[in-house]
Amino acid sequence: AFMKLYALRHDARMAVPDWQGRKLFGLEDPDSAGIELPRLAFEGFSEQEQELWLNPNPPVEVDFEGYFQEIPSCWRRHRQLLRTLFELSAPDRHALDAWRSEATGNGRRTLVAVHLRRTDYRVSVLPWFRIVPEEWYVDWLRKIWPTLADPVLFVATEEPDKVLPHFAEFSPKSATDLAGLALPAHVRAFEIHRRADYLAICNSSFSRMAAILAP
Repeated sequence: AFMKLYALRHDARMAVPDWQGRKLFGLEDPDSAGIELPRLAFEGFSEQEQELWLNPNPPVEVDFEGYFQEIPSCWRRHRQLLRTLFELSAPDRHALDAWRSEATGNGRRTLVAVHLRRTDYRVSVLPWFRIVPEEWYVDWLRKIWPTLADPVLFVATEEPDKVLPHFAEFSPKSATDLAGLALPAHVRAFEIHRRADYLAICNSSFSRMAAILAP
């Protein structure tokens, strides 16, 4: 997303390494393999790269390196473009929409989704990657549950065996309930996040980007 919007803003061509999104979203971005350019690196978890969006004479002919996960406010007006760029094929979209329709009784029920990231966060020493307790989500759900129309809960996590029991009172659904879809489990979860009526994200760009791409 960073590279695409940066190139469009400055009338430049972009190339990126091979990544899963090429197949998932049918993107035909040029491959950066073999292109040698001066490297321009940015520290993670800083706002250094946001200065690029304010620079009237931005750098080109460079190789960007960084996380680029600090979403600048100027992207807000381009959310629809991003949604269009990162859209699955029609058959995959229709299958996901059909699951949502069945799970919510054709939209009669409110779809609530939560994201709990674990695995790599358990071993990280970085303060940004601390684990958000299940109890925080449960407290929030108990507050909003009575105000919603026959709600249904979807829980996204890499550790369903450990996490899902904490939400037993809400009879949660997870990516395994969509196992019939020919998509990786994390993509199924991401796309259900995009389709939720209420979404509780965590300290992860995974669910944050899903919120940005949600209609």
